[in-house]
Amino acid sequence: EDVKAGKASILQPNVMMRGLSPSEYVLHTISSVHSSDLVQTLL
Repeated sequence: EDVKAGKASILQPNVMMRGLSPSEYVLHTISSVHSSDLVQTLL
């Protein structure tokens, strides 16, 4: 309805994602994994 009325809703930052964009969150999460555990984490 808001789109039809010409009103764009403002997205609030996701608290669980620390206010990061999805790609920034994934990069931050993967970079915090130790290299020895990376293969197991991605499986």
